[in-house]
Amino acid sequence: MEIEIINGRRRNSSDNPSSMVITEWRWVDLVTESQPIFDVTTQNLQRVETLSQGALTISWSIVAKTQAEQDTYADAQAKKTAVDTGFDTGLGYSLAVEDHDQNAFSRLIQLMTVSGKPDAYIVPIKDISGTTHTITFGDLKTVLIQYGQYCMTL
Repeated sequence: MEIEIINGRRRNSSDNPSSMVITEWRWVDLVTESQPIFDVTTQNLQRVETLSQGALTISWSIVAKTQAEQDTYADAQAKKTAVDTGFDTGLGYSLAVEDHDQNAFSRLIQLMTVSGKPDAYIVPIKDISGTTHTITFGDLKTVLIQYGQYCMTL
């Protein structure tokens, strides 16, 4: 593959050659090296573009993450794990905790409360895997209070 070079740099899609003073314009080969294996918890990849006479080479440099970047990555992984495993109800199944799941449970509890259902009323709910379980409205209220507190930590 070839790439267009104008005035010593790779041409961007936003460049307008008709409004530029062009001192150099040429085509060169584009050479892309494979990304190396690196530790995503402590390292980042940095893209390096090197322009020589006949080619633009894209290579990669491994750089250490700052402590703040490592902490941010660890927090994101912990949240992903929490979302993947869901909230353990203590009843033998877990509830999904993504935003749309939280909204669905909020709407369900609101509807049940407004409709005046007694605590003994049986409510069907789906767990994280989509399996339907039944729970009394009273137990559901207790579970969803804990669920809400858990979701606030994510």
